[in-house]
Amino acid sequence: MNNRNGATKQVKQSLLYTKTEQGKRTALPRMFSEPPIIVFTQTAIRAQELYTYLTTSASIPKAVHAHAGVIHGDIPQIDREKTLTDFVLGRIWVLVCTDAMARGMDFRAVKTVINYDLPTSGEMYVHRIGKYVECWSHVITDNDA
Repeated sequence: MNNRNGATKQVKQSLLYTKTEQGKRTALPRMFSEPPIIVFTQTAIRAQELYTYLTTSASIPKAVHAHAGVIHGDIPQIDREKTLTDFVLGRIWVLVCTDAMARGMDFRAVKTVINYDLPTSGEMYVHRIGKYVECWSHVITDNDA
């Protein structure tokens, strides 16, 4: 089912260019669809900042505030495991994470993958979205590269 060099054919993909970081934040909630949703960032700092934004910003739906989670290498393993369990059980609807999560994790029920930060390579893009059988993949960029 998976193409060795690309995402599965069932993944619908889109690219949204924004000029600024604020533009990315404004666009993000419009990409939320049916949960579960995974949002990828490049670093732990970016993941934590985005998680804080999702759980505190007035421009994010209140339902997301209570159902967002974050996983990155700076979080203790026991907390990461609890977050993953909550995500699998549906208690977390939006999971913000770094590329470390892209390798080796397989959540077939994920409906939307959002690349908040561009992946560092085409291979990493495939790792981020390639395992999800049927989902939307959105890339938000403030970089015109």
